[in-house]
Amino acid sequence: MRRAGRMLRPLVLLLVGTLGLQAQFSSILEGTISDPTDAVIPAVEVIIEDVATGTTRTLETSSVGRYRATALAASTYRVTASAEGFQTY
Repeated sequence: MRRAGRMLRPLVLLLVGTLGLQAQFSSILEGTISDPTDAVIPAVEVIIEDVATGTTRTLETSSVGRYRATALAASTYRVTASAEGFQTY
């Protein structure tokens, strides 16, 4: 009986320890903004909109034209980029 108790304890701890785990998925959306000559554009306002919920996240491109949005829920997104002197895309 003692032996069964010793073997059961780690199993119970393992099961209890995993109860809080859930399947959670998140995505990353990243890119580089450049002009038609492939020159990168810094300080571009990038708006990422979740089409299903309408929530938005606003980012600004880095000095090398890159942006990165993390921890996005699985969904469909609309990305808009705008900068002074350029057409909004």
